[in-house]
Amino acid sequence: MLDRLKHSRWTEVILLVLVNVLVYLPSVLRLGYYRDEWYFLYDGVIGGRGIFWDMFLSDRPVRGLFFEALFSLTHFNPLTNHLLTLLWRVLGSLCVYWLVQLIWPAQRRAAWIAAALFGTFPGFLWWVAGIEYQPIVLSASLMVFSFALTVKAFPSQTLASRMAFTAGAILTGWLYVALVEYATGMELFRLALIFVLVAQREVSSTFWTKVRETLRVWWINVIIPAGFLFWRIFIFNNERKATDLGEQVGNLFGDPLHVGADWLLNFVRSALNVTVAAWVAPFQQNFYGNTLKEMVIAVVVAAGVLILFWVANQTSAGREAQSTAETNWRAEMTLLGLVGLCAGILPVVVVNRYIVFDAYSHYSLPASLGGVLLVTTFASWINSERARMVFLSLMLALTALSQVGLGSKALAEEQKINEFWWQFSWRVPALKAGTMLAVNYPQIEYTEDYETVSGPADLIYFPTPTNASPVVYPVTAMSLTNNDLLDTYVGRLSVERTIRSHTFVIDYGNALVISQPDPSTCVHVLDARWPDLSATDKDAFILLAQNSKIENVVTDASFAEVPTSVFGAEPTHDWCYYYQKADLARQVGDWQSIIDLNKEVAKLGLHPNDQIEWMPFLQAAAVQGDEKQVKQISTRINSVAFYKMQACQTLRAMGGYGYPLAPGMDDVVSGLFCGGKP
Repeated sequence: MLDRLKHSRWTEVILLVLVNVLVYLPSVLRLGYYRDEWYFLYDGVIGGRGIFWDMFLSDRPVRGLFFEALFSLTHFNPLTNHLLTLLWRVLGSLCVYWLVQLIWPAQRRAAWIAAALFGTFPGFLWWVAGIEYQPIVLSASLMVFSFALTVKAFPSQTLASRMAFTAGAILTGWLYVALVEYATGMELFRLALIFVLVAQREVSSTFWTKVRETLRVWWINVIIPAGFLFWRIFIFNNERKATDLGEQVGNLFGDPLHVGADWLLNFVRSALNVTVAAWVAPFQQNFYGNTLKEMVIAVVVAAGVLILFWVANQTSAGREAQSTAETNWRAEMTLLGLVGLCAGILPVVVVNRYIVFDAYSHYSLPASLGGVLLVTTFASWINSERARMVFLSLMLALTALSQVGLGSKALAEEQKINEFWWQFSWRVPALKAGTMLAVNYPQIEYTEDYETVSGPADLIYFPTPTNASPVVYPVTAMSLTNNDLLDTYVGRLSVERTIRSHTFVIDYGNALVISQPDPSTCVHVLDARWPDLSATDKDAFILLAQNSKIENVVTDASFAEVPTSVFGAEPTHDWCYYYQKADLARQVGDWQSIIDLNKEVAKLGLHPNDQIEWMPFLQAAAVQGDEKQVKQISTRINSVAFYKMQACQTLRAMGGYGYPLAPGMDDVVSGLFCGGKP
């Protein structure tokens, strides 16, 4: 029985599935919404499923249909969508195994390695966005499946079977390029694939005879790129310049020397990233910096992957045969790898993009097929079995550590954002429509992904569906670009924008500035009258504090309900809960409530990690005339010179806002915080 399992291909298939599941599942079970997915969610909730057709009508209408169906089936439940993304990765991995086995049946170890590396390719980092990037993952799986059907059609003896496999290849070919237009170049891989099959069948024929036969077999498949490009260029009205091939190629004719040089450099850069840097750079970026617990999980997963690899190697080695028909398999795989690499990169470069491991890592997925074939071939040329095993073990270990580390980083970011909005909901009962939020998340650089702020805010405070298109965002957000920071600082006039399926007005003069400089501190909703500025706040947000319009916080409304299905369970009511309630009471001048809250936190033994958060309690004690409490809090506030200065300025200014200090408190304040100066 064990011997039968060892020699069965199903064993290798199961091991492949387990590798993919082991790498992704620790993250899949915990991940939520990531970056741009917030606007996918909010647009779907407010506009209904039909909004996704409008979202992608300008450039990728098939994706619109995909997301419309996906939203109808899952309502963008994160677990369901991450499991679907994992399913597409598993199927893509199995399709690569099938494809390599169809071309070189005797090379079972090479097939398994190529499949494992493709399914877990570490250069593709956007799988953590299981909604937005799901069609890209699906496209890659369909692409390989289409190639496998082409191989199946090649030796078919009957016309019916040949036509069925060819039709399947063409249909899935159209679908994968319709989902990801820059994958169209991979049709050159299909041409090279047919050439390899012809060369295997007609070993004694001349090169040009093989070329002629290749074209004879391939010609029907030209309908895939030709049909798509004809529709894309002559029928479809592409309104987005970034995906308009004619617009991008036109740049070359405008300045051929510089644009051509840029294309060449971007091509070389992308090729090196797919074949070499993908196994190093993502590991360095994503493994280190995680908590010890998450790093241990990654190491355990990597060890599990290596065990599965060892078992698979033993299983496939026992059945691997030396076939005289496959003596040139390394050269053939190298050819396919090079063609796949170039074909996957060229369309990306032509539209003036490149493959790099941040915002553009999704461009690597089509080309990764060529990359993993090249890595697999390189490993096969290592004569020493031990050295080859060490090399492949290193590749798989780095892959596992990179992907698990990436999942841990994304999870940590999502948890910080969820906790941020829970705290914000404790502080802010309701928001005025037209507010622009300027948010400093703790240790998160979301740069242009302002939807990471506006999406959660609108989902909490304006969740009522309208089924209108485009979706109107009542609350907007500032990005972290220099332009937005500067516009908010000077209070520039409002700007109206429409992004795909939603529209909004950014009023730079109506900002509500919120900062959580560190995960250990509370969320600070800054009031320009007396902002609680942390010593660890970003310089830009310290400057923006003077422009924060606290009146955008509606205090006489019922508290908004936070959807736990999106933001998770409500956190424990620790210090930050009481700080937020004290800050809300301070906004309306309810000093007695703050005094009562102070007694409660003292009873519970709670205290802040950032001493600036004593400020509402200090102000209440000064207004109420509790000199003992003022002196007690001063020992904490004065531990940081920046906070001592703020206490002096804030307490002296309170009278100007209608909250004079208690009689005799001016002298106490001067002595404690202002150096005795009146």
